[in-house]
Amino acid sequence: MKKIRHILSVVLFVTGALLISCTKADTTPEDNPGSSTEPQTIQFTATLAPKNGSPVTKAITTGKDEGGKEILNVKWKAGEKIFIYYETTDGHASTTANVESVDGDTGVATITAAFAANAKDNGEVKFVYPSSLATADGELDESILLNKQNGLLRTGTTNISNNFDAATKTGKISVSGGTASVKGTLAMENRVCICRIALTLDNGTGTSIDTDEAGTTLYIAVGDEYTYTISSPFEASLQQTGQPTAYRGFKTGDVIYVAMLPVESKDIFFFSINVDGLPYGISTTGTLTAGKFYRNISLTLTKNGVTGIPNFKDISEDSIIAADGDIIYQSSSAVTSHTITIPDGATVMLAGVNIGSSVICSGNANIILAGTNTVSASTPYPGIQAGGSGTTLTISGSGSLTTTCGNYGAGIGSGLEGTCGNISIRGGTVTATGGTFSAGIGGGASGTCGNITISGGTVIASGGICCAGIGGGISGTCGNITISGGNVTATKGGTATYSIGFNADSDPSSSSCGTVTIGGTMYYDGATFINGGETYLATSPFIWPAP
Repeated sequence: MKKIRHILSVVLFVTGALLISCTKADTTPEDNPGSSTEPQTIQFTATLAPKNGSPVTKAITTGKDEGGKEILNVKWKAGEKIFIYYETTDGHASTTANVESVDGDTGVATITAAFAANAKDNGEVKFVYPSSLATADGELDESILLNKQNGLLRTGTTNISNNFDAATKTGKISVSGGTASVKGTLAMENRVCICRIALTLDNGTGTSIDTDEAGTTLYIAVGDEYTYTISSPFEASLQQTGQPTAYRGFKTGDVIYVAMLPVESKDIFFFSINVDGLPYGISTTGTLTAGKFYRNISLTLTKNGVTGIPNFKDISEDSIIAADGDIIYQSSSAVTSHTITIPDGATVMLAGVNIGSSVICSGNANIILAGTNTVSASTPYPGIQAGGSGTTLTISGSGSLTTTCGNYGAGIGSGLEGTCGNISIRGGTVTATGGTFSAGIGGGASGTCGNITISGGTVIASGGICCAGIGGGISGTCGNITISGGNVTATKGGTATYSIGFNADSDPSSSSCGTVTIGGTMYYDGATFINGGETYLATSPFIWPAP
């Protein structure tokens, strides 16, 4: 899981720019027909080999082969976009090419784009299809692929070609005058395979279970490298009128499609967390090759079937000093007093734990949420102790976390007179309640914390007496607070002045925070309130986006 990364898709269109200084004496090319300017762009064209050619360039199609088996291999379509990153005489530039036409007989596609006029002859060029999977420098962004599953494949192949085909190619460009091209026909090389997975749930005694108690999220962890998160695509049988679509948990007989990166002789863990926080799982060793469709994968997920698998650790048995890639669950339903310590730089999944103590981050840490997790710390410690100054705690995933502190510590952040680094919440449902004189997320009493960023998930933060839901504790400080995504509810405690920010009731000289920016608008610049921020941030409960 150490390669888990959050979705970043940057597509840049680069062309030249012409700057003209205008005065009364200036003339334009229209005024002077004899004048000329250098072209700012040149036309690029290339032809693409068929997707189902040799070598196979796509993992995906629809239909049946000669033996009647389902196949996955689609054709190029007009309008599809390909990201291009190419050399120029003074660096690199990028653009997006469109598939303009496709030969109905051969399947060969023609693509066109506008290149910068200084495109380098014989320079290197990288192609990424689809453009949404490209990084700014022309590589395949695997994090998008890993996090883009989420049931979009549904139970069939409808959305596979639009969302999960991934192909790349590197070549050379030829520049001549006002045109550029790639010599010959470009054969994109597929980077993923498609797996058709049929599920069976086992109660641990060899008997299959025909209920949906395994939960709505399936996880596929490939060694300690990365983890796929697949949400159930199966709609619940009973839907409430006017309410969002609800999805049932996985059960025996379900068939799903998953786009996966190549795997060579790696341990692969398939697991889900049921409503009681207990895992269903199986471990296998496998090899998956890009460009292939694996149609006959049958998985039996066994209740408590993760026993003995090295990456899975049971907090019921003892306190855990986690290793990078650990998946921590709890086989007992009772609250445990055992602690979890996450070492610097580790990524750890909390998969249904109920802890009556703290989760302690020794440095930079990534916590991925699966299932339902509860952390109730005792005084004076925070529920989730973020790492020290200069570190970052990142929380993501599709599960939930409820964390509280008995006294003087934040729900997530620092404890009494403690110090923590940055806190970033990118996913999951996070409910954090601070202890006395402490923020829900941020600083404990007389404590400090770094920057607080919320970019995804559902976050509910409540401050203790005199404190903000998100920000600093009494007589404490915090860094910049930025909310750019997700759904946030912040409630101030007791006589606190603000739901987000610093504690105005304490000594102003010792209670402060940095800038507060919400939805792209700054409401506090670190010294004064702007854009009506004083009233806006004092609202309790503070809800963003506004209902």
